[in-house]
Amino acid sequence: ESEGEAAIEGRILGGSGSVTVKHPRVAARSGASLQGRDDMVITLAWPQGIRSVQGQAQIAGGGLPSMGLTLVDGERSGQWSAQISALSYMAPGAKLMTQPFFIGVDEQGWRVSGSVTMDGPLAGGHVEGLTLPVSIDGSKDSGFSAFSGRKCLNLGFRQLNVSGISFGPHQLPICRAGGPAVLALDARGRLSGGGTIDKPSLTGRMGDTPIALAAGRLALDLGGSTAR
Repeated sequence: ESEGEAAIEGRILGGSGSVTVKHPRVAARSGASLQGRDDMVITLAWPQGIRSVQGQAQIAGGGLPSMGLTLVDGERSGQWSAQISALSYMAPGAKLMTQPFFIGVDEQGWRVSGSVTMDGPLAGGHVEGLTLPVSIDGSKDSGFSAFSGRKCLNLGFRQLNVSGISFGPHQLPICRAGGPAVLALDARGRLSGGGTIDKPSLTGRMGDTPIALAAGRLALDLGGSTAR
């Protein structure tokens, strides 16, 4: 259950029409709220869908991290972008932080980009400063792909403790395994892609004992898998 207010203008002509919502403000019983500023305007048209968006809003409360949202209208109908401000989300024993996220939408599909940093439990141990860039492209007809525009991405952490071994800061470059994306999911739910880490090397300590782990190559092949 929620309550809200907004200025609404509508137009109906035959089987088509549009609704314009100005500076919306919505509050849910959970405490979550969206406060649109006076410059926030969203126009929905049917049968086309979202026609234009612009303005700023603040989202907070109800267990959600506080975040700012900026909407920018595109040059063509149905084209728009959004930027979500840096945010921090905390739970017992874990924390997630992001750099500003960018979302772009047009008639071809959508794109999400940014980066996340996490602290928390991992594989029976604990990790601090686990950092991963985010780059996802998708469309309703062809599914989505991750990191399709980059040959390699850096997975890094500040501290990793697992099985009694403590590892300090490391960067592990993960590269596409010959395909167009590290991870792809088509409209039929079929997974494809894969990644490799060439000559991974980790150094750490188990108590006072130095530990070194190394391999020639680590590879993950997702070809032929199906998401269920």
